Amino acid sequence: MGVAVRGMQFPSKAALERHCRETIQKYGDGDLMRDEDGLFFLSLILERHDRPDEKIIVGLEDEIVGVRVRHSSGYRLYGNCGTNVNHTFVAYASGDERDFSWKKCCHGFKPEAVATAAMRRAVFDQVAAYKKMRFIRGSVTSDASGIALDWSSARVDHYPRTFAWLRDSFLEGESLTLRDVAVASDPKVGVAMADSSLRSRWAAYHDAHKTLRIVSVKENETSWREEGAIR
Repeated sequence: MGVAVRGMQFPSKAALERHCRETIQKYGDGDLMRDEDGLFFLSLILERHDRPDEKIIVGLEDEIVGVRVRHSSGYRLYGNCGTNVNHTFVAYASGDERDFSWKKCCHGFKPEAVATAAMRRAVFDQVAAYKKMRFIRGSVTSDASGIALDWSSARVDHYPRTFAWLRDSFLEGESLTLRDVAVASDPKVGVAMADSSLRSRWAAYHDAHKTLRIVSVKENETSWREEGAIR
């Protein structure tokens, strides 16, 4: 089955992977991709990643300096991550780099992960509005630890009601499972919930039951394990 990225057609996912690998191998360790190559990989994220908003941060698009390639340094920095031989990162002017799995973008993510991504995308505006509200007077401190955070280092965290709890509670009420959530490809946001009625009901449920806070990246990644988290 053919696939397309940035308007380029590929006869298969394997052909897309070959194109990406050949592009990456043109660069040395630590190099930034040249303009068109970098734009292609950014489009790969937007069109095929299950969480494009974690790699291309809304509000910081103008601060992206490019896509950085790491070979041996990728292993030294990140260990055995799932990008096979090569590691690719969205690089920001601040020095922040967001690694992404280009191979998974080529071949696709698990159906449950894609459905979850679509459900996250459906309520993204609510999460983004909360972050903007918290930063209306400038920098903030983490609600978990009190450390100072700026816009790029802050994350909106579902706590104590985790996103997984909200998702599963909603689906249970709809007598659905994650595999029942139909998704559609969207070139701007990666994936979206295909059923507009279900999407509207989910957005309303999330808005009524969400509990949000501001934390650091690391705190956001581990908060679901905390004793007070409702999972």
